[in-house]
Amino acid sequence: MTANSPSALSATTTPDTQNGVPGVVVGVIGLGNLGLPIARRLLATGIDVLGFDVSPEACQAARGLSLASSIRDLSERADIVLVLVSDADQCRSAISGTSGVVSATTLPTAVVIMSTVGPDALTDLAAPILGLGTAVIDAPVSGGAEAAAKGELSLMVGGASEYIERCSSVLSTLGTMHIMGELGAGQSAKLANQMVFFGTYAVLQEALALAKSDGVDSDALLGALSGGTADSWAVRHPRFLQETARAYDAAAIGPSHRSWHKDLRTAVQAASARDLDTPVTILVSQVVGDRVDRSARR
Repeated sequence: MTANSPSALSATTTPDTQNGVPGVVVGVIGLGNLGLPIARRLLATGIDVLGFDVSPEACQAARGLSLASSIRDLSERADIVLVLVSDADQCRSAISGTSGVVSATTLPTAVVIMSTVGPDALTDLAAPILGLGTAVIDAPVSGGAEAAAKGELSLMVGGASEYIERCSSVLSTLGTMHIMGELGAGQSAKLANQMVFFGTYAVLQEALALAKSDGVDSDALLGALSGGTADSWAVRHPRFLQETARAYDAAAIGPSHRSWHKDLRTAVQAASARDLDTPVTILVSQVVGDRVDRSARR
């Protein structure tokens, strides 16, 4: 077994119950819907946290956190940097921009790309960091802001085992780490998660509408579904996307950066690049986003 083999680590690492990681400063780039509760969760477990966001409103909402003056400043002061921005373009700016991570005079020991950008973009984003000798892993998450605050996220992690081990004491405070494979495998797993979740959600809304048209109470139906073969996370959290959409509305996050648009678009593109036939995901990507956005405003 080589040092870079993902199987050198347990495939699943459960949350760390110990407080703090002595001497480690974690930088969080992006203090939005997920970045802020993740930063607060790390702080609550005794980890020193340094945050940064380009939005003055996000920085104001992050009161109580220590804030860096720039990404370069954060990168020079942090040991491990978590990137939690909206998309690949924002990741590229955060990493390779004129005041990005790679501009730092002293680099962190590891960069964790937690944004959902897809495996192909991840390879390009990681290259300049790896070229400077800094470890990179990808660890997109699932579960939402509430799970982030409680340390109950599902983290889909890809990268060399020695790099994952370097970050595990920090990441394990956020939830359960699932080791997916080499660098980029976490992104592939996250896209698979989104395909399943949004596909299930789309069908669930149609099922609820059909039953309601015949006088079936929606809550009663959800209870029945959760006890049978149709049970799923979407069934047990039927209002998750509407609540997330309202949070996006409050933060003035546009449609192109919302996960039901962005992640499904990325999944379709990744499948096309691999000559995979995904007609169901294509259809879901065309209908589910607008439905979620409309339902949030009812």
